[in-house]
Amino acid sequence: MNYDSSLAKESHITKTTQTIEAVIPNVSSKPRILNVDQMLEEAGGFGNWSLVVFLYGSISSLGLTIYFASLPFLELVPRLECKQGSQWIECTKQDICHNGELADESLWRVDYTDQFSFRNWMTELQLYCYSDFWIGLFGSLCILGVALNGVILKQADHFGRRKMLIFTCIAQTMSCLVLFYTTSIYVIYVVLFSEGLLFSKNYLVYIYCVEVICSKHQVFYGAIVLAMEATIPKVLNVAYLYFCNPETRDLCNFCIYGAVTALIALCFSLVIPESPRYLYEKKMWKELREAISFIASFNKVEMDEAYLIDEQEKDNSDSQRLLLATHEKSNIQDQAL
Repeated sequence: MNYDSSLAKESHITKTTQTIEAVIPNVSSKPRILNVDQMLEEAGGFGNWSLVVFLYGSISSLGLTIYFASLPFLELVPRLECKQGSQWIECTKQDICHNGELADESLWRVDYTDQFSFRNWMTELQLYCYSDFWIGLFGSLCILGVALNGVILKQADHFGRRKMLIFTCIAQTMSCLVLFYTTSIYVIYVVLFSEGLLFSKNYLVYIYCVEVICSKHQVFYGAIVLAMEATIPKVLNVAYLYFCNPETRDLCNFCIYGAVTALIALCFSLVIPESPRYLYEKKMWKELREAISFIASFNKVEMDEAYLIDEQEKDNSDSQRLLLATHEKSNIQDQAL
């Protein structure tokens, strides 16, 4: 009788378990444990999100790069002509400067028909009487800022990639507008040094773009972004100088281009999530799940969110072991007493 009763009980338990598994599938299966690369892969891999980030990175990085590529032309002395009797002959900036004062404009002019004559800082701010040292400070201060931009780049490890991208985009917009409207050479010095510091935005954009895609695509993607940053600014500069009417070639318009691209990048930066790899490194698990969900939603992928994060589970296991060890130590001390 006891044997039959035991069989009946075991049969009942088996049927109950089968019923539960039929109602709740995979009830006995363990949840998946994923690292950040696996999460990005399940969120769509190299999908729509990666293409949008590629566009964002291109627009954001090309703004300052094109502007810096045009810097030598912004300080270039145009072809000058001086009046001798009824004729105009070529002359130098030394010929139109006397004791640091610019000669009357009726006695000289800029030959805008020459291929190397542009409307730039030299023509708009009348810098002909400044020495080469003061003109050379434009590029020197800019390079100095680039050399020191690690100060801003380092802050991205503390405040996050996204916040620093927003900050640099706002700062770039303001600095480009100041350069466009200023008439002071000293303001240009300060702004160029600031823009050298803000060149860290290009590095931040590259880091962000690489961090939000899967590892297996990073080398290819990074190479494309760097190649575009190196070639497109030079191509656009040459095209602008070649195709534009010599009478209307105003290189100061590059300031407006820099401001517009920074505004577009700012709009992107306000929408995009924080870098998943940054959140993973900082162990911000809730924000990491939200970022992965955003990417999956953008890629139109229905991602099963019943997963565990490997580092989070490791931390939980370490905490449990520490708690258990503390509990055992307490028991030993109690027994000793």
